[in-house]
Amino acid sequence: MKQLLVIALLALAAFTACTGAYGQNTEAQVSKPTTVEALTNELCGCFSAIDLKQSDAVIDARVKRCMEDAIVHNPGAIRSLIQDTPKQNTVGFDLGRTLAALLDGRCGAYRKVKERLRPGRTDAAVRNSQS
Repeated sequence: MKQLLVIALLALAAFTACTGAYGQNTEAQVSKPTTVEALTNELCGCFSAIDLKQSDAVIDARVKRCMEDAIVHNPGAIRSLIQDTPKQNTVGFDLGRTLAALLDGRCGAYRKVKERLRPGRTDAAVRNSQS
């Protein structure tokens, strides 16, 4: 269920970024090689601020907010990732997988959040029952 919500959120954000609803970038801004790096840096910084001792619902909400903010702040990077990603599934799903791969390799905070929200994690279930 969480993955479906994140995918739906990414699809909406990708559509918004592609249509330019949150502002227009000049061609120079879109083609900067650092736009994707700025996106991943923003996401990693946001994930670093998440308190992993909180309940799943709180962490999930923070992750969604991180994603929303990063996508809105970096439409050029989103456009670039969508254009450069081979089309296998929906745009949102492919974008989510691409972002996950980028963050998995570069962001320890992302890996910690991902592990914390992993289904079947016993110590997370115990911690959440105490919240």
